[in-house]
Amino acid sequence: MVQDFLKKYQQELMLQTADKEKVMEKILTHRQETEKFLQLIESENEEVFTDFTPRNVTAKGDAKIAEVKEELEGILAEQDLTEKELSFLRDRLSEVNAAIDECDDIKTSHNDPPKGVTLREELKNVLSYLPADPLRAKIELEQLLQKEDI
Repeated sequence: MVQDFLKKYQQELMLQTADKEKVMEKILTHRQETEKFLQLIESENEEVFTDFTPRNVTAKGDAKIAEVKEELEGILAEQDLTEKELSFLRDRLSEVNAAIDECDDIKTSHNDPPKGVTLREELKNVLSYLPADPLRAKIELEQLLQKEDI
């Protein structure tokens, strides 16, 4: 029951992680495009024009550069936030994987008798629980029957 819950939670975390990674790729692509556009605008703004070209780009170019820089700051903030969320999801996923492994270890160590132990010895062990703890004896017998397919 716990293991089923952990596996479902693991699947949800894997889906969320995959979605965040896609979002992160889009953000990185948008950031690169914005940086290149900013470099292009700055280089156009700095170009030396001939004396005969009636061009006054400085005011327009500076306004556009400021606008693109502001957009780039927003993209960087969004990237930082997404990186933190992605890191959190990855950490949580590793914790869930460890918990699933621990459940598997507990399940196998509890169900597997020590080597060389016969069915008769296991039944005698269960018989010792019967007077003191009938519920545990019943659980042990059910597990033994499931394991042995009797």
